[in-house]
Amino acid sequence: MNTDWIDVQQTFDRRESADYRKRRQELQQAEIALMRQREQVAEMRRALPTGAVIKQDYIFQEGPADLAAGNKPVREVRLSQLFTAPKRSLVLYHFMESVSDVHDVDRRV
Repeated sequence: MNTDWIDVQQTFDRRESADYRKRRQELQQAEIALMRQREQVAEMRRALPTGAVIKQDYIFQEGPADLAAGNKPVREVRLSQLFTAPKRSLVLYHFMESVSDVHDVDRRV
């Protein structure tokens, strides 16, 4: 995203205090920096090399589209069926747990 167009000059209300105006401009600068950082992170994500190939075609049970209809599965769908369009990627975030973590969860319930 090209952000060269951003103009930090703002109109201001004469009723604003100088402190308010200063803080508002600082906020705007922080928001611009955040936007640029988000774009930088997105570019890094797009530049990642291809990840691991999933060799197993997992089968999922799909529930009804109407959540009021209960949670009984209505059909099975394969992982390969979910991502059929060209350049349609699947990103998985996997969080590993140890056996003790699982037991800790049981104790908290």
